[in-house]
Amino acid sequence: PVADPLTMEQLQCALLGFFGDVITEQGVNLKLPDAPFSHPSEVALVQSALPLARDYEALNDFRERSAGGCVRGFSANALALAADDALRLYEADVLAVRDAS
Repeated sequence: PVADPLTMEQLQCALLGFFGDVITEQGVNLKLPDAPFSHPSEVALVQSALPLARDYEALNDFRERSAGGCVRGFSANALALAADDALRLYEADVLAVRDAS
């Protein structure tokens, strides 16, 4: 089977925690299949960004648990607020790439 080419939209979705047919979950890691359709430097760049997607997923989970009242304590709530601020900026930057391209 021939893999579909990676699109900017697929990369953006992965960076925001939504994985699909091209960027897939493999255990705790994300995997970009062998990509004969892409330049090796492009594949390397995408591979280097995939850990960021997992970090986003973990921080977003923490943010959602905090919003749901599952995080207790002054320090934990302060961290959740800081994570929320950072993630809002990150999300805006990821989405801005779509508008710039």
